[in-house]
Formats: sequence, C-alpha cells, structure tokens
Amino acid sequence: MARSEQRAPLLSPSRAWLALLGLGVDEEHDYAPAVEGTLPSGLKGTLFRNGPGLFERNGYKKSTLLDGRRHDSALSVNDGAVRFRNRFVQTSKFKEESTAQRFLHPTWTTPAPKYLRESASDSLAESGGGGAGGQTRGVVGLR
Repeated sequence: MARSEQRAPLLSPSRAWLALLGLGVDEEHDYAPAVEGTLPSGLKGTLFRNGPGLFERNGYKKSTLLDGRRHDSALSVNDGAVRFRNRFVQTSKFKEESTAQRFLHPTWTTPAPKYLRESASDSLAESGGGGAGGQTRGVVGLR
C-alpha cells in the first residue's frame, strides 16, 4: 500500500468504543460517586461486572482482551446511596507479578516476557545474529 493511500479504520465510528476495552484498569477504587438526578425509590442491589483487566505493566502489553489479569467491579445502590468498588482477583500469580512490577507468567495467547527474551536469544544464537537469515520468529510485542 502506498503511503498516500488511506486505510479504513478497523472499527466503524459506531463501534469505536470497543477499543476502550483494551485500555484496561491499573488500580483499585472504592468510592461513592456523585449521583445526578434522582434514583427510583426502592432501587436496591449490586451490579457485578468482570473486566476489563490489567493489560499493560512496565511497558509490556498483552496480546488480546482475553489475556488481562482478572478484574471485578461492583456498583451498589442502597437507600439512595451509591458505591463503586473494583478489585483485581488476588491469585498467587497476580501477587507475584505485583511485587515484581512486571508480567512473569504466560496467559492464554501471550507468552511471558521471559519466554520471549529467551526465544529471541536462542534464535539469534542459532542463526549467528540478526541479519536477513537470522530474524527472530514469533517475537511479538517485545520491548
């Protein structure tokens, strides 16, 4: 494709909001949001939502929406009061990666950064270096 040619957007304007799902959330919250207007009397309950998750850490980004670290949100309404809370599911892998401040484990479609670095090093060593014949294969998103 010539540089002067325009590419069609991947998402139509009416579906552009889908791109926001890939932004994810990187911190937890617990607060009472301001309510505009009046809530219906008798409205009571909690809406639970799963996702979006944590997709980026220390410059490394997950490949797909299916790979984010699990994140749950709750919007509760009770007697006219509203509260929003969100948390990451505190698995042992999540805690380990939080301490290290980087992804350490592979997810469904994204290999762990350590695996990518080792694969790139192995490929370069086997081929004798970078060059045309020694391109690393399968190394995507490595920063």
